[in-house]
Amino acid sequence: MRTTILIALLLLAPAVPALAEDSPRVRWRAEKAQVLETLHDLADRCTRMKLFGTRADIYEQLLALSPDDKTARKWLKYKRAKDGSWERKGRWRRPRNSGKGVAEIVKRRQAHAAEYRERLRDLLEELRDAGLFKEAAEVVMAAVAIDSENEEFREWNGEV
Repeated sequence: MRTTILIALLLLAPAVPALAEDSPRVRWRAEKAQVLETLHDLADRCTRMKLFGTRADIYEQLLALSPDDKTARKWLKYKRAKDGSWERKGRWRRPRNSGKGVAEIVKRRQAHAAEYRERLRDLLEELRDAGLFKEAAEVVMAAVAIDSENEEFREWNGEV
């Protein structure tokens, strides 16, 4: 009896289009996970190098891509309000960098930008062509988060 009902439901259910593994949306999800991991790695390196201000900047950019990221929210002193929004209690100031090595972090960001540039550019075009503008905007945010000084990424963001 159960088998008959299950078969009937499967036959009567509308076909749900499956996301192809090579669709732009699926590729963006995989790429986004890599970008978030890269930003977390950079923030961890900043912590080890005592570049707390730079770490705060990276976490702010990370939150643009992943608004509920617990690590970034914790380091930036955000608390969940009763209405579900995020807020800072009291006054918050960006910490200072007390270590040296900002130039190293800049070089690492540029290296990551070079690594991601081609893939993100191709993905951005595919998402726009497919009409996935929300995801395309996320690609631009991810690129700027990786290296906010990169002229090509800033051009994608409409800054140049």
